[in-house]
Amino acid sequence: MRGSITKKGKKYYIILYYKDESGKYKQRWLSGYNKKSEAQKALPSLLAEYENGLYVDAEHVSLKEYLSIYANDYCKPNLSRNSYDKVITAEKKISPYIGNLKLQKIKPIHIQSMLNQWNTEGSLKASSIQTYLRVLHAALEQAIKWQMISNNPCSAVSGPKIQRRSLNILTNDQVHELLEEAKKTPIHPVIMLGLLCGMRRGEILGLQWSNVDLSEGRIFIEHALVKAGNEIIFKETKTSTGKRSIDISGKLIQYLKSLKIKQKEDILRIGSDYKHNDYVCKHEDGTPFRPDFIPFKFNEILTNAELPKLRFQDLRHTHASMLLLAGENPKVIQERLGHSSIKVTLDTYSHLVPSMQKSAAERMESMIDF
Repeated sequence: MRGSITKKGKKYYIILYYKDESGKYKQRWLSGYNKKSEAQKALPSLLAEYENGLYVDAEHVSLKEYLSIYANDYCKPNLSRNSYDKVITAEKKISPYIGNLKLQKIKPIHIQSMLNQWNTEGSLKASSIQTYLRVLHAALEQAIKWQMISNNPCSAVSGPKIQRRSLNILTNDQVHELLEEAKKTPIHPVIMLGLLCGMRRGEILGLQWSNVDLSEGRIFIEHALVKAGNEIIFKETKTSTGKRSIDISGKLIQYLKSLKIKQKEDILRIGSDYKHNDYVCKHEDGTPFRPDFIPFKFNEILTNAELPKLRFQDLRHTHASMLLLAGENPKVIQERLGHSSIKVTLDTYSHLVPSMQKSAAERMESMIDF
């Protein structure tokens, strides 16, 4: 491979000469430079990059090619497995529509047209479309940092509005029925932690005894157990607010102490077949719960208890709602849930504000004689 420099108009261009797969000589014009000295300086490194397969020609690379580069060169080493998988899925969804367009030629109208087609076809949920749009936006932001494009066309595009799902909150009686039925199953500790601590499913499954201080009555949330593809991954919580401590009640402390004793008994009973680990929630033989086992078993409990259909996430909502209705400070609830801001907490549970307002008015009245 060799290269040369030629002037066209007011710019100096680098031309690379190479053989294609059939052995024919081809040439490729690369981006122009304002000064000949700049082109001369860039030529050796561009030749080396091209020969080693490292050169990316921003003018000619397609969106499909760029998303593949973005996924492998940036996402794979820097993002979690779940986030990386989302990028791969998004690339597969986006490429059939606008993947053949050159990266530098993509306009907002192209992206909007793709979203409109998705809406018309009706094969994707609004939430999925928003996810793919966010992935594309992030990918093109990285293209700006890599100086492949000058602006992000996604910034001028609006995705579909997502209707917020109504929160299903358990009543006190329903909570009692749920716990009674859950006692018959191995996931009773999982449900207890979901209800009494407001923890996420992955946080509960990733909780280890080394992060439970029973003498001080505190749980430290630092990890989560999540499903990525066919793998089960033990990872750190993804945000600083997700990494937090939660104070627990005396009854829950006693419950966890009893659970720890039972697990020691399981070790003695099962012997060498026991799967030794430090997880708080697990099967009798020590095998960690798979994340997808929890909703399956949870639905079974709901059916047997004749309770309405719920998501496991609704235990977390029940925890927050019951505390709010009891007059707990929303800031405390935000910290227990690990929300990124108090705004997220208040927005999520805004439906409870009217009853909180009434409670505040009654308290005010009790303090003032008139």
